[in-house]
Amino acid sequence: MKFFFTAFLLTLCNSSCVFNKNITEHNTKEYDTIEIIYTHFSRGFFKEIHIEKSKITTYLNYQKTEIKERKIKYKEWNKCVSFLRKINKNKISKLIPPTNNRQTDKVHYAKFTIILNGKSKISSPDFDHGFPPDLIKPLIDFMLNLSNT
Repeated sequence: MKFFFTAFLLTLCNSSCVFNKNITEHNTKEYDTIEIIYTHFSRGFFKEIHIEKSKITTYLNYQKTEIKERKIKYKEWNKCVSFLRKINKNKISKLIPPTNNRQTDKVHYAKFTIILNGKSKISSPDFDHGFPPDLIKPLIDFMLNLSNT
């Protein structure tokens, strides 16, 4: 009887581990179709960074004819996803910028956008480049770092 009870417990533990693995894989797949965009611009300057699962594309002018592109490493994408998971997507459009220097031309305007499944778009209000709202600051700092490498 002890043998059957032990075998039952081992089977139960093993199946729960497999179940947790499937949940993690499903949650990661949810982020496979997301595109993260950070734009900063002024009257004479434009830079837009697009990060997807497979690549980082940086547009260096308004016409988007100057393009810098590279493949993204698996670890870099996972880091972006971990930052995204910490962000409440319902709050992005209601963010309040911490500073307003962009209105006096002291710094560039910036905007943060997430495109889900190539269709729905979540955008932040404009904020000062270099001074993003606290909710998205870690992700934006990481994106800027990725685009410079």
